[in-house]
Amino acid sequence: TLMFASMTADLCDEDERVTGLRREGAYAAMAGFLSKLAGVLMMGMSGLIPWLVGYHAADRAPTAAQLLNMKWILIAAQGGIVLIAFLFILLYPLTRERALETRRVLDARRRTC
Repeated sequence: TLMFASMTADLCDEDERVTGLRREGAYAAMAGFLSKLAGVLMMGMSGLIPWLVGYHAADRAPTAAQLLNMKWILIAAQGGIVLIAFLFILLYPLTRERALETRRVLDARRRTC
């Protein structure tokens, strides 16, 4: 969500250039939803990971092997999320030049109104 928040201004400008509408509220609502969804997924994952490694009894401590497996699952999950985020950034269609051009077009449009 950090990258989404930093790109929101350029997204709103591009959206206004294409549609003629300014919709920051929709983007802010989507950011809030994604943030809450990430929290829910992490809470769900925190309950799923012990089950995946075979730790089912709350009355005994997990074994060293179970703790190690939990650690590896957490590392793999975080690494996978970073890779997915990196792919989204690579596929992000707006470049700095495009954002600057959009800003010039919108400024010119506002001056004529």
